[in-house]
Amino acid sequence: MEKPAKEACRCRRLRKADIESVMAMNRDYREGFICREQALAFLGDEGCWLFAAMLEQTVIGFAYGYALREACREEGFCRFFLTAYRNNEGANALYRKLGGQVSGESRGGDIVYHFPVDAAF
Repeated sequence: MEKPAKEACRCRRLRKADIESVMAMNRDYREGFICREQALAFLGDEGCWLFAAMLEQTVIGFAYGYALREACREEGFCRFFLTAYRNNEGANALYRKLGGQVSGESRGGDIVYHFPVDAAF
């Protein structure tokens, strides 16, 4: 007898209907990072995005962001900051590749990168 095919990992943008998956991510990855109301507002804003790598119904990785560069430019800011866990090799490699300069550390061992607003990604 053949085994049923295992579902492949897939990535997709999460929306308001995915709030339970978002709250599970909060619980599993970084407890207390976001509350339900903030998550719903973020998911409902077209200028914001949250992509998740999912295996069956379980989130196994995620990335989020928003139209930060444009907002900074409109407000007259000259740089912005992003953080990544020290052991998140993928994010750290990406931020360095995109020109992020290490500017310090925050609590919990995060690495803080700064980017000039006018730098091209």
